[in-house]
Amino acid sequence: MPDQVTPASDATPLSDGSANAGISNQYSRGDHVHPLNIKSTIPPSDNASGSVGTSNYYAKATSGNLQINATSIAYDDGLRISRSVQNTGGSSIFLVYSRDSNIETIANQWQIFTPPSSYVNNPIGLNISLSADSSDTSRDLQISADGNTFSFNGQIIAGTGASNGSVNYSQRNAILWGTKSLGTDGDFYTNGTTVFWRDHALQFDPYNKG
Repeated sequence: MPDQVTPASDATPLSDGSANAGISNQYSRGDHVHPLNIKSTIPPSDNASGSVGTSNYYAKATSGNLQINATSIAYDDGLRISRSVQNTGGSSIFLVYSRDSNIETIANQWQIFTPPSSYVNNPIGLNISLSADSSDTSRDLQISADGNTFSFNGQIIAGTGASNGSVNYSQRNAILWGTKSLGTDGDFYTNGTTVFWRDHALQFDPYNKG
């Protein structure tokens, strides 16, 4: 009777797929490798089991709270978000979002983000702004990539480019630290070390100029 088993060298294992129960005239080759069990779709259920391997999908939560329990293991003590492109891309956290779309910008949505290296304004720095103002503009609170410059809406408050360490109060008039400004008109002034408010004497008698 002829041999009914095909030699292993002539039998090629099927690629990842499905098969039917039955009897086979072939056996596994010595170099046979089982492919990884990776689903092509996201499981619809809340609870599922799977095999150890690599997944192409991320975790999803439609409602509820996500909690991070830090451990003593190095680099395992917080939320980490990579750049979209290593070393040059951007990365964002959105506060308030649309329940119908994950790409739509809505009113009163805030964004904490680090711009990509291609941005003219504050590339690779740290920005906080309304999402509507989060494009390549200066309409936000910015810390430069080197951590040395702090600005708001395009005005440098501290760091390289600040006017002698100036700080503007609500009327947008500068208080120059380390510079004497002893004028008599009302406003802030400084003697070089202390900031004062320029006040005026109250005059009750219009004929008394004293």
